[in-house]
Amino acid sequence: MDKITPSAKDAKYKLEKAFRIYNYAKKNLHMAGDEDIVYSNIYDAIRIGCEAILLLKGYRIKSSSNAHHYEVINSAKELMAGELANEFIRFQQMRKKRNKFEYGDLESISAAELEQSVADADALLKRIDDLAGV
Repeated sequence: MDKITPSAKDAKYKLEKAFRIYNYAKKNLHMAGDEDIVYSNIYDAIRIGCEAILLLKGYRIKSSSNAHHYEVINSAKELMAGELANEFIRFQQMRKKRNKFEYGDLESISAAELEQSVADADALLKRIDDLAGV
């Protein structure tokens, strides 16, 4: 993790992008057969939201680093100092499941998992919105 000058402008851009992806996923939440795509979109909204947290706090993860997504989520968790602790545990579980979709070994997503991912993304993005004062 590199220390940078905190950037509310860059964080706002990331947060707006995260909300766009999240809202798109929510619109398609009940598209039969596309659960993996919707789940991946929700995961992307969460990951990008985590990048916004880092930018607000004056950090970034180099895109060339190994395990970039893991580091982004884990670093955001540390910067949130215990807030949304259960959600951050599930975010890492989502990351692992999303990797199975991306790189083979496909699993199915249950309706309960999909609904939980929406609730977790909603909680995270709203909290970042509060932090950013957007």
